[in-house]
Amino acid sequence: MAIKISERSSRADFKSALLIIGRNYAPALLFALVDAGKIDREDLAVLLAEVWAMVEFPERAVRRDRWLALFQEAGFVSDPPGLVRPSQSMALYRGCPTRRRRGLAWTTDLEKARWYADRHANVFRLGRANVFAVELPPERVLALINGRKESDVIADVDGLALRELGV
Repeated sequence: MAIKISERSSRADFKSALLIIGRNYAPALLFALVDAGKIDREDLAVLLAEVWAMVEFPERAVRRDRWLALFQEAGFVSDPPGLVRPSQSMALYRGCPTRRRRGLAWTTDLEKARWYADRHANVFRLGRANVFAVELPPERVLALINGRKESDVIADVDGLALRELGV
């Protein structure tokens, strides 16, 4: 069965295609359609938030630099739609192995970050994990995503000082 991509794909077309290929292929489909110029900015903002929330490990599916560029292209993104970018700096946390400390996914919930650190170290056996903290200026907040009730903040932490809190 072939999927016909029209001149401009819609969100409904995208979701129909996901029923066929599966949620973990959503980033590849999204990036292919964006690269082909088939998704407008309004649809991009909605689909980007949905795709990020549905995939188990977004930064393993697509390189961090590509995600970062796409979030920057889309402008501020939120799930649910309509949230506004924070106007003040935010204290954020990330639980992960040290080599992944500059990832995009952060949380406002310190306990959730500790849960992630434990999960990386003990469930996925990725080695020692820590909780990192950053004070993020509002212009570095790329997205607020609560689709999985995880208080995800997609953050550009490039060049910012990260504090290691331990576990």
